Amino acid sequence: MMARDDSKTTTRTRLSNARILRTDGSILPGSMDLCLVTGRIISVDVELAMGANEEEGRGTMTMVVAEKEEGRADDDVEIVDCRGAILSPGYVDLQLNGAYGIDFSSVVVAGGGGREGGGGGLNATDVLLVSRRLVETGVTSFCPTMVSSSKMTYVASMNAVRDARERQRDGRMRVRRQLSRRLLREDEGGAVVEGVDEDDNNAAHYRGDDICAISGANILGMHLEGPFFARTRNGAHDSRHVVSPILGLNSIADVYGLSLSSKTTSRDDDDIGGDAMMPTLDDVDIVTLAPELPGAHDVIRYLTGRFGRRSDSDDDEYDGAPPSSSATKETPQRQHRRRPVVVSLGHTEATYADGQAGLTCGATLITHLYNAMESFHHRSPGLVGLLSSPCELGRMGLARPYYGIIVDGVHVHECAVRMAYRAHPSGCVLVTDAMAAMGLDDNDDKVVTLGTMGVIRSVEGDRAIVNDGSGTTLAGSVAPMDECVRRFRMYVDCPIGKALLCATLHPAAVLGRHVLVCGCDDDDNDHDSDDSPIGILEAGARADVLMLDDDLIVLATWVGGRLAYQRKSVA
Repeated sequence: MMARDDSKTTTRTRLSNARILRTDGSILPGSMDLCLVTGRIISVDVELAMGANEEEGRGTMTMVVAEKEEGRADDDVEIVDCRGAILSPGYVDLQLNGAYGIDFSSVVVAGGGGREGGGGGLNATDVLLVSRRLVETGVTSFCPTMVSSSKMTYVASMNAVRDARERQRDGRMRVRRQLSRRLLREDEGGAVVEGVDEDDNNAAHYRGDDICAISGANILGMHLEGPFFARTRNGAHDSRHVVSPILGLNSIADVYGLSLSSKTTSRDDDDIGGDAMMPTLDDVDIVTLAPELPGAHDVIRYLTGRFGRRSDSDDDEYDGAPPSSSATKETPQRQHRRRPVVVSLGHTEATYADGQAGLTCGATLITHLYNAMESFHHRSPGLVGLLSSPCELGRMGLARPYYGIIVDGVHVHECAVRMAYRAHPSGCVLVTDAMAAMGLDDNDDKVVTLGTMGVIRSVEGDRAIVNDGSGTTLAGSVAPMDECVRRFRMYVDCPIGKALLCATLHPAAVLGRHVLVCGCDDDDNDHDSDDSPIGILEAGARADVLMLDDDLIVLATWVGGRLAYQRKSVA
């Protein structure tokens, strides 16, 4: 499959003889170049189909998406013949509770600093190990997700995820600098010792212990699913942690243990384990809450950057003024955040009107559609009705929300999946909602949890059930993303490209990570490609690429231009 000159250090990978997914769902013949130094796509060349089948993408015109860089020799290029395979952006999973025996909500016990039942609690190595394995399933970016937890557990897990994300970013930047120095030495005729850089004392340690940071899926911000839920819709969440955001803005700090400033600070607080580092909202990408709860509207506005806007539907008993709290000395309105947080509506008894009010306040997503919410009824459509209301929402100046949906064959019937997609195809976002049992062998007797809840895996291995005595409460999925994509395409009978968009472009758009920023220089080696667009295959976007066959089997995965996974049967 690959051809290269092993005597030279390669800086680029050329994926040729491929079919490339475009943002409209078409799949066109072409090739692309990936840069290992910047971790971004250099160029994408595709043939413009003229009246041809969308899936084949054959035509005679050539559309150059980005001109190739001038003055670069071809002897530093690794050639990959894709043999007609499909190239897609890497999958983006916005809701992953854990996998491979690791639970992102591992409970921290007061005074013990470990998991209930023993162990050391979630740490950065745990997160990086999950990241490394996910590329086998096609996932190249994910939001570590926490279920409703104690403040101590929130702080410990968010700190662990932040540490993992920093190790990942710093490690990749170090490797890029090493690669640049190696190229310079080759140009000067100097010797290179593989794997060790004399200018970096940590290089050998990095290449040994932190290989996960080089080739693992990108660790995005946290998805805090809860605890601001309707108590009747807690699902697999521990009802002891479910609360209302009655304190409005200060509920964010009081419940999550967050600093509302833009800087990570230390605070001596027994509720978060003594002198612990306080995470900030910059560590969070998504918060799921029930919009009908008292104080929820002001929380939504603040998280999404719309604080100060009120609607006539707001609760009269809450005036929006943040009450005094020991969690912060600043007025929340005056505090600065670098970017907004996505608010998703879920685990809720919300009516259709409640959903509209949530969208008005700034919510843009629905968490696992159909699950843990009021069912659709012809006189009371609930949140599901928002999918089919473009005209009504448009008159209110609102867009229809994106909606996450679990297509594992267990959580949602295929007819319901098909109905949702037909109603709002451009808003469909595939999520796994997977938990620690995902990726474990059927004969693996490892005990898995979801926060404080024990989990029983079914004999068939297709589902995980909360050990609450009911035998019916689902504890999240055990299906990986590649399986969900294949099942989704079968359920809705849509073109391959349209199915792939639901796991790539759409989730990236939820986070606002799908937009190219002008002015990026591919020769800027210090540029952090982790901030580059994901979910698209365009010049300047992150070089996170999947090679797939027509059955949507993952043949190979590139993360930041580096081969992270290759199916053994691919030669």
